Amino acid sequence: MIVKFKVLLILLLINLNNLKAADQLGIYYTSMRSAQERNSVFKQVVGDVSEPVVFAKFNDMESFIKSGGAYLVAPSFYVNYFPDYEIIGNVSETKVKYLLVSLDKKPFKSLSTKIVGSVAVLDRKELKDFITSLFGSEPKRIKTVSKPDDLFNYLVLEKPDYIVVLEDNYSELVKASKAAVHVVKESSPVDYLSVFIKKGGNLDKGKSLLTKIKNSNFKDLGIK
Repeated sequence: MIVKFKVLLILLLINLNNLKAADQLGIYYTSMRSAQERNSVFKQVVGDVSEPVVFAKFNDMESFIKSGGAYLVAPSFYVNYFPDYEIIGNVSETKVKYLLVSLDKKPFKSLSTKIVGSVAVLDRKELKDFITSLFGSEPKRIKTVSKPDDLFNYLVLEKPDYIVVLEDNYSELVKASKAAVHVVKESSPVDYLSVFIKKGGNLDKGKSLLTKIKNSNFKDLGIK
């Protein structure tokens, strides 16, 4: 009887969490501002429409998506990897580049024999696919860190061939590090952040979230 009660309690908690996620806005993108700081600002911006949750790590965002979260603010390329979601609109019309950064100035040829470090913004296999799409060749191996602050330390200490850095984060990382680094290749400009809705969700509410975010102070949200 006790075991049955515990099972029922666990199922109830799971259902409650899923119901909560079904009305939340999950937010994940790399930024030099902490998740806690950005969460406070997002609450001011969209708190009257949806409960925002800024995740510091991709694994947490992935769990939110798997639980059926209703809305996302995430990198635009997520549309290629999460088929249950569709883009309502881009947060900003400005496009961004991803930079391939190295400790030396050797001319870039290919990633096919190279080890590449990156923030874990996707699962390892999908991340390799994304980096391949950016730079035109598939890396031999991908190594990941959890946040952009760790990228330069990883480059200096572990010495991969390259690291991938979002253009928006690069200048701040250079200021914070004494490492002499070199940009060896830039990706083509791509869309940066979008608001997503889970297919079949409340489109009017999603559009309201998009409007509020587009009208906010991007600097306060760690977006350039």
